[in-house]
Amino acid sequence: MAGVPNIGGPSTKFCIFGSESFLLKSMKKILLSLLVFCALKAAGYGKLYLVSGEKLIGTDGEATVDYVHQTDLGAMRYAEALYPLLKKLCK
Repeated sequence: MAGVPNIGGPSTKFCIFGSESFLLKSMKKILLSLLVFCALKAAGYGKLYLVSGEKLIGTDGEATVDYVHQTDLGAMRYAEALYPLLKKLCK
């Protein structure tokens, strides 16, 4: 795979999440979401908000069971992160 580093020798491949195509598909979905968001904002839909997911679940690995599906702790972290914004928007 191009762009995937060899670890342990020329025949050993390492890629996060198992395949490079998974990463590319994920990146395309993120970029498409951003493009749609920007297009809607430019079209005058002013009450749209983009919340970065970077800090929603933390980095300790305890917020998901498989890095996708949330645990109770993950749901609580989402609520704690989004509550201040939602409270402000509801005033």
